[in-house]
Amino acid sequence: MSKTVKTTRDTHRKTGRRLTVASAIWASAFIGSSWLLTRELLSSALAQWLAIILPGLIGLIAILVFLQHLRALDELQRRMQLEALGVAFGVGVLYAICFQLYAVIHEVAGKDNHAAAVLLLAWIAGQLLAKWRYK
Repeated sequence: MSKTVKTTRDTHRKTGRRLTVASAIWASAFIGSSWLLTRELLSSALAQWLAIILPGLIGLIAILVFLQHLRALDELQRRMQLEALGVAFGVGVLYAICFQLYAVIHEVAGKDNHAAAVLLLAWIAGQLLAKWRYK
């Protein structure tokens, strides 16, 4: 194994671990904030705003780490990620459109708290499809 391949593989592993940690911290912050906000445990407006903003900032950091991870991948792995993101984006748009139509027909107030789960599951499905296609 050449030194370049080993260095690239080590960089990929390192950025992958950072992405895993950043995603876990973001998910924990989101779940914690959701729990606090839905149970109305935060009485001050400042605490409520912090519970809303903090997961967003941590999510932004996770996105930046994801971009670093993408840059560390080889061409095939980047292509697989791009396809997975394309599937997630397409499914997300379809879900949003269909939910809007459903809300019109059933006069729903428009509360949709499943969009993030739909996007995440579509991204995972896109990754699995890309792995099946390219390997």
